[in-house]
Amino acid sequence: MKELHGSDEDSYSMLTWYRDAVMESNPGSCFILECDESTGRFQRLFLCFGGVIEGFKSCIPLLFVDGAHMKSKYKGQLLSATGKDGNQGFFPFAIAVVDAETDANWNWYFGILKTILDPQGRVITFVSDRQQGLMNSLARVFPESPHSFCLYHLKNNLQNLFKGNNNSALRVTIVDKFYKVAYSSTERQYHYNLRELLDEGKDLVAQFLRGLPVEKWCNAFFRGNRFGEMVNSTAESFNSWTLKARELPIFPMLEKIRVMMMAKMVERKLLVSKWSLPLCPVMQAELVKNMEIGRDWTVSRSDEFVYEVHSERSTSVDIMVQTCACRQWQIKSFPCSHALAAIQRAGYVVYPFIERYYFKEEYFKSYSFGIKPIPNIEQSYVQCSDSTSVKPPLTRRPPGRPKTKRIKSIGEVSSKERTCGRCGQLGRHNRKTCNVPI
Repeated sequence: MKELHGSDEDSYSMLTWYRDAVMESNPGSCFILECDESTGRFQRLFLCFGGVIEGFKSCIPLLFVDGAHMKSKYKGQLLSATGKDGNQGFFPFAIAVVDAETDANWNWYFGILKTILDPQGRVITFVSDRQQGLMNSLARVFPESPHSFCLYHLKNNLQNLFKGNNNSALRVTIVDKFYKVAYSSTERQYHYNLRELLDEGKDLVAQFLRGLPVEKWCNAFFRGNRFGEMVNSTAESFNSWTLKARELPIFPMLEKIRVMMMAKMVERKLLVSKWSLPLCPVMQAELVKNMEIGRDWTVSRSDEFVYEVHSERSTSVDIMVQTCACRQWQIKSFPCSHALAAIQRAGYVVYPFIERYYFKEEYFKSYSFGIKPIPNIEQSYVQCSDSTSVKPPLTRRPPGRPKTKRIKSIGEVSSKERTCGRCGQLGRHNRKTCNVPI
């Protein structure tokens, strides 16, 4: 690894040159490098390329935030904020290297992020897990921005409350009813599904929900626009994408991520030439599917812009304010089947009723700025003095063989069940750990 990528110590000494090179070759970038003033040792780093900042203006106003472990000699955490383009692909936005996911580091990270996002004049919705430092800092720095909890993590937390050999069927039932509560689109539907969940889960579920702000996870109470996103899978996709890069020393890690981002932006930009329809392919397929569902429904006109759609149950649609009584149009920011049936009955073209982020023109803008190359041919002639050279942080390598897989949190522990060879029962134990009386 040292022969291929250089030593970890020398990697930190390259950061000052790399910061200057990024700012020179990619104008408009944000690269902040902080070191201890007395010792010159590395503390933390923030990086967001200028082309990415411009491209994000045409992406969906969502950011999926998470932290992932770095696996080099000096460890640390790679914080990331990942967006989403109009074709539902993840859009790498801003990264940071810190020593740990502390309140101070998250405050610092979101503070810089705010200086980048505020000039865009958009309300950004954040999606994350319930990491305490992240939640505290996000509420402090972005008090007006909606914050959605990842439903997948909540599901795992809830499942862990019902551990045991005889609770497998109960866990499935609890999760199914919890999902119905989370996806409830109206308050009446929420209270109905909540009552069924509490009847099944009793005090354990009631206690779990008591510490969970309902406006952070349930559709009926979420105050903001998360475009139908309920999980933090986009951030997980970014973490998987950078898995190999996070094994490298800090300088080659940053360079590998930059090259990967540069290649991805070019690749996605070239895709647009193959699209013949105005919408991105994923959203065009969603439009066709919704139109097909409501193809045979009867639509009655109530007012100039208000229609009643007769499906299994009648639904009211207001074309002017773009609302539907089922609330799926408002939740997903994309016309539902009822809305499309009413729009077609009114004789309107459907495209003006769709968010601009889903059109291929906006998708093209997302990737049209790109990331510029950073030539290092002159790097060998650059000399750093002791006062400008960055030294590695003071950390100790932990004992044992380096791990290559992320340690799962308490809410992500696998609940895969197997048949015990001793008692023959289905559970999460085996012959060695079995304590069932026989």
